[in-house]
Amino acid sequence: MLKKLRNIIFYLSIILLIFGILFVFNLMKIKSEGNLESNNEKTINQEVDIGRADFELFRQVIAYSYKYFPEDFSIKDKLNKTLIKVKNNLNYLGYNVNVSLLNSDNLKDYLSEFETKVNEIYNQIKDQNIDISKSLGKSNLKQNQIEIYSTLNKYLRTYPGYFKFVLNTYCSTLDPYTNYMGPKEYKVFNEGISGGNFSGIGVAMSAVKDKDGEITIIDVFEDTPAYRAGLKPGDKIVEVDDKNVKDYSVDTVQSMIRGPKGTPVNLTIRRGKDLINFKIIRDIIHIKSTKEKLITKNGMEIGYIRISSFNKDTSKEFLQSYNKLNRPKKIIIDLRNNGGGLLDEAVNIASYFVENGKLAVYLKSKDRIEKEYYTNSKEKIDADVVILVNNYTASAAEILAQSLKDLKKEVKIVGLPSYGKNSVQTLFNLMDGGVLKLTIAKYYTLSNRDISKDKVSLDYKVEFNDSNPLDFGSDKDTQLNNAIELLAK
Repeated sequence: MLKKLRNIIFYLSIILLIFGILFVFNLMKIKSEGNLESNNEKTINQEVDIGRADFELFRQVIAYSYKYFPEDFSIKDKLNKTLIKVKNNLNYLGYNVNVSLLNSDNLKDYLSEFETKVNEIYNQIKDQNIDISKSLGKSNLKQNQIEIYSTLNKYLRTYPGYFKFVLNTYCSTLDPYTNYMGPKEYKVFNEGISGGNFSGIGVAMSAVKDKDGEITIIDVFEDTPAYRAGLKPGDKIVEVDDKNVKDYSVDTVQSMIRGPKGTPVNLTIRRGKDLINFKIIRDIIHIKSTKEKLITKNGMEIGYIRISSFNKDTSKEFLQSYNKLNRPKKIIIDLRNNGGGLLDEAVNIASYFVENGKLAVYLKSKDRIEKEYYTNSKEKIDADVVILVNNYTASAAEILAQSLKDLKKEVKIVGLPSYGKNSVQTLFNLMDGGVLKLTIAKYYTLSNRDISKDKVSLDYKVEFNDSNPLDFGSDKDTQLNNAIELLAK
C-alpha cells in the first residue's frame, strides 16, 4: 500500500512538473540577448550550442533526472545547490552577485521561484562592467589564463551562454558525468560512438584534459588530413580557430575541429616547448577503434591489440585484428587512454575469451537490478591474456578489464590504477534538438568490486616511462615491456 502511495505521489509530481512548464512559461517571457545592438554579442549568441534558452527545456532536464538518476534526491535541494554554485563561480570571476535560497515548499512554486532567481542573477551581471584581469589577479593567474576567463566572461553575459552555464551547473550537482549537450555537440558525440564516416581531420583525443587544460592527441590515423599535415600522437591542442580549448569541453572541441569536407580548420599545437600552427583541410574520415601488431619474444609470437574506444563495430574490429595476426596464443589488450563507449561492445569482446552464459556485468538502478549482461559469442579465442590500463582507462574499458579478470582468473592486469567510473549514462532527447547525457545506473562485475572507489584490480603496478602516448606500443613502453615479459615466460 505504501509503495502504491509513493508511486501515486511520484506521478502526480511529474504531471505537475509538465503542467508547470506551460504555466510558468506563460507568466514569464525570457528575453534573448539576440536583440542586443552589439554585433559582437549577436555573434556569440550564434556560437552558443543550445537549441533554446528557456525554462521549458530546463524543466524537461529536471523531470528526466528526477525519474531516472540512480540515487534519490530532493529537487529543491539540487536547485538550491545550483544557485549556490552559480553565485560562487560568478563571484570568483569578479561579479557582485547576491541570491537567496528557495523558500517555497511545493514543486510548482519553487520551480517558478528558481526561474525568477536565475533571471535575477542574469540581470545583476549583464550590466556590471568588471575588469577580469583585476578580479582574477589575486589568484596569480598567467596572462593567457586571464584571457581565457575574459572570453568565458563574454559568453556568460549573453543569455544563451549564461543559460547553458546554469543548466550544466544543475547537471553537475548530480554527478561529474551528467551533462547537457547542444545539437552540434550531440551530432559529434553520436558520430564518435556509432562509427562509420564523418568529416574531420583524423585524430583521436584524450577523454579528459591534462592539468593545464589542454587536450592530448593520442592517435593520428594514417592517410588522413592530420597525418599528412604532420600532427603526431602526444601533441597538445591549445587553440582551435583562435579559441582556447580550456574554455570548452572535449566534446565541444571535437565539434569545433569537425566540419564540412573541404573547409579549413586552424590548430595551435604545443609540441614540447614549441607552439606550432597548422591549417588543415577537413575530409571524410573513417573511425577504426583497434590497431594491431605482432611481437616476437624468445621465439614466441605475442599479439598486441590496442582499443582506443568502444563504438558499434569495435568487437568486430577486434576479432579482425586478432585474425589478421594469425590468431596467436598469447595476446596483450591495450586499454590505456580508452575512455569507454558502448557497454555491449565490451561484453562482446569479453565473450570471445570465456564460455557462453557467464554473467559479465549487471546494472543496478535506484532499487533494483535493471539488466544483466551474459557472455554470448560463436567466435572463441583461446589465448593467454595480459591487459594494459592506466589512469585514463574508464567506463566500458574498465568493465572489459575487470570482467575478464573475474571470469578468467589467469588474466593479468598491468599498468596504473584506472580512472574509476562505474556509472552508466544514457541519452534523453530534448525538445531543442540537444540531449541530456544522464547517469541512470551503476555497473558491477561478477566480483562486485566497486570500481569507482577501488579501480580495476591490478596485478602489477608499472609506471609509464613518459606521459607522451607517442611511446604507446614502442620499445620505450615500460608497461608493454612488462606485459611481454609475463607472456614470454
